[in-house]
Amino acid sequence: MGSALASSLALLASGPVLAQGATGAATPGAASTKHHAGKHPAATASRKTPTSAFRATAPAPTAASSTQVSDVVVVARDRAEKAQNVPLPISVVGGKTADREHIDRLQDFTEKVPNFLVFAENPRVSLVTIRGVGGTPSTDGAESGVGVIVDGVFLTHIGFVWLDYVDLQDVEVVRGPQGTLLGKNTTVGAVIVNTQLPSFARQTSIETTVGNYGHAQVKINTTGPISDTLAYRVTFYGDRTNGYTENLYNGEGILNSNRFGVRGQLLWTPTAQFSDRLIVEHYQTHEINNYSPPAVDPAGNWTKLLEGVFHYTPSFNIWGPADQDTLGAANQRIEGISNTINWQVLGDHELTAISAWRQLHFVPQNDGDASPFPIWSGPAFDVGVNQYSQEIRLASPTNQKLQYTLGFYGLREQVWSTNNEDFYQDAAEFFGPALVGVPAYETHPGLYTLNGSYTQAGKAFTTSLAGFGQATYHVTDKFDITGGFRDTQEWKDGSDALAYNGTGTLGVPLAGALGGLGYVSGSQANNAIGWLFNPSYKFNEHILTYFSVAQGEKSGAINTAANGKTIPLFVGPEHATDFELGTKTNWFDNRVQFNVNLYWSEIRDFQGTALISTGATATAALTNIPLVRERGVEVEGRASPIENLWITYSGDFNDARYVSYSNAPAPIETGLSSIDLSGKQIIGAPRYSVQGGLYYEHPLGPAFSTLGYRQGITGFAWVNENWRSTVNVANYSVYTWQHGFALTNLGIGFHTDDNIFSAQLWARNLLDYRYVVAYAPGTVLSPYQAYLGDPRTFGLTLKTVF
Repeated sequence: MGSALASSLALLASGPVLAQGATGAATPGAASTKHHAGKHPAATASRKTPTSAFRATAPAPTAASSTQVSDVVVVARDRAEKAQNVPLPISVVGGKTADREHIDRLQDFTEKVPNFLVFAENPRVSLVTIRGVGGTPSTDGAESGVGVIVDGVFLTHIGFVWLDYVDLQDVEVVRGPQGTLLGKNTTVGAVIVNTQLPSFARQTSIETTVGNYGHAQVKINTTGPISDTLAYRVTFYGDRTNGYTENLYNGEGILNSNRFGVRGQLLWTPTAQFSDRLIVEHYQTHEINNYSPPAVDPAGNWTKLLEGVFHYTPSFNIWGPADQDTLGAANQRIEGISNTINWQVLGDHELTAISAWRQLHFVPQNDGDASPFPIWSGPAFDVGVNQYSQEIRLASPTNQKLQYTLGFYGLREQVWSTNNEDFYQDAAEFFGPALVGVPAYETHPGLYTLNGSYTQAGKAFTTSLAGFGQATYHVTDKFDITGGFRDTQEWKDGSDALAYNGTGTLGVPLAGALGGLGYVSGSQANNAIGWLFNPSYKFNEHILTYFSVAQGEKSGAINTAANGKTIPLFVGPEHATDFELGTKTNWFDNRVQFNVNLYWSEIRDFQGTALISTGATATAALTNIPLVRERGVEVEGRASPIENLWITYSGDFNDARYVSYSNAPAPIETGLSSIDLSGKQIIGAPRYSVQGGLYYEHPLGPAFSTLGYRQGITGFAWVNENWRSTVNVANYSVYTWQHGFALTNLGIGFHTDDNIFSAQLWARNLLDYRYVVAYAPGTVLSPYQAYLGDPRTFGLTLKTVF
């Protein structure tokens, strides 16, 4: 429609981590050794020359009993450390947990992490938030306040994040400003995705899934040696569904899946002091994922035109079928290459160099009028992104009183965002009364014609250079002080060309209503400083306390839909000051872990989306909101009270408010141009969320395997319950509230004790609760449109390892 997603959005949030333990049993911890940006466990026993450059620097935890919570090792500070020893709020979801609970996409991980929300309708209309803030959907020239880092590579555009994540080692979510480490500067946190490395032990796995809505999925992974110093890993996945509803106009499935990806890796370890990891990847989708059904039409003009002029009564049943003539599949393609070198130099120092390139193409097919009549297709933003990055780090040895990391980060990003709006034979009847006035149009309707296309060709080019460093000084065996600093210099060039190509007496007036005609361009430079002060004290092996204060800055943005008048070309950077106070504890011989974190964060000049009216329609554009504040408490933990039973739990109270926001865009039904949201909860940020999960396994006895030898099998079952409180998910309209709700996911299955074969029946959103994750606000000629949560899905997954 003519409106665009204009505010932060929300999805469900929940609890901590279940991952594979050091013993191989399913326990609430990650694998005992980890990697990040080239760090990984030493090669397997078949490897003749161990590679110390890839060896985890934290000591591997000892094998846990079946009632212990195994240690989780993370790399959020570019060193392998036990998560319980990191003096920052951090949550982890292990790759084995993701496989078992059918967590395939980034939005699914919100079920396992407190205060972490993701909305991903399509590669452009997506959002990642921590504590309710962080993203600006539908704005191609802006970065997220939440950095997403995959295998050491910082991903700038939200479209790169919109993928299936397969062959995972784990996903780490770090809350609070980042920048003194971890690539680029951010204001509210980072998501770190680590995938499996090539192995010198030959192995192939095949996983297939079938489910409702015609769901069919396959994942194939193979790894092994090419030579004594070179190993490979190749991963392929494909995913298809028929869609959750259909388009009555042509019978096509809507909100379907049709995607595949392939990822190849090489790991070269010529000496014990040097290693090189090369990743080449390609992902592609062809899906109708750009559908948001009409929900309500407060202005009434859209409904009156369709009923009075076209004799068509539109449906406001958001769960029913669509009826749209120009709605079609959106095409997305992502390619990428990255190379990570780890080299031991200057004794035990480690030099890391990460070189990367990413490319994104996104081409949607939208229906602007949400009807079966040839009126208007658009807005449809074709997006292209090229990203080049280089990161170099030098890390000191870990076994010394002062540990430090120094680094350099460089980025060149090129973004092209072209809005195409095409007008067809019935466009004049739809737009004419609004553009020239009802009496004039009704008196001489034949005088007014409209056809052709309106385009907005926006460009946003960024060059970013930064130096950073972070150090930890071990004052005593129990008391540490960590400090960090970052200096970032950026140059931005932006432009937008607005043009109408076509004939008809209504062409120029419509172009003016959509944003105008002409060309606007400009350049801007900015310097940003970030820092961290983070003392911690470990009373004993069971209790760690910490405090941190940090300042971070999110880069300024370019409005790729600017017109130089109502919509400015540049938006200023946002500045965050964050305080954290927490404790991490374990009890009863490590059977129980319980962590609490208090936070207070203020963000000045917060980059929020404003819905700027341009006449007949409205355009989503960035603006700076004077001040927002997040404060609250997060609790998470896990326990194993009896043998083979593991419990996870988490919850948060998040008081996230606009402190100063007196000119927020008003809902169309108010008749106002703006409203004061000062003191209101941030749009899309639930005040409360709770997650709880159970995992239980039990030996079922021996069984004959497909290879003819006798092998024991173990049954398992899991259930997760996720609840969040009532929240407004658009512009504080009376029509855009989503009441609190809970979602239930569960599974039951078995695996052989050697993990050669497994089978599982699973269900997500078991009770089929229908909910809305966001609304696109209505305008003079468009209704509110709903972005729908997933209905109940269920299926059978089989996995075989060779």
